[in-house]
Amino acid sequence: MKQVVKFRSINENFKKEKSGIKNNTIRFYGADERFNILDKFRTGEIKNLNIEIQESRTGETFRRSIRDVTVYAEIYIITWEAK
Repeated sequence: MKQVVKFRSINENFKKEKSGIKNNTIRFYGADERFNILDKFRTGEIKNLNIEIQESRTGETFRRSIRDVTVYAEIYIITWEAK
């Protein structure tokens, strides 16, 4: 079973992310377990990881398989498989 990291998104971005037009998100580092999991994926300790994006107003969600996590300074760029 794949592990899952969950993030929220605003409506405009959510629509693009869900449709596959925009298959990534950027997040500033936060001291919570999600970033520890993302770091384990980056180093290969975790091989399969999903991202769940939730629309912040409606609660609608979708999941995709994470393809890459890149870190620049304290910004995490999370890219997932297109729809």
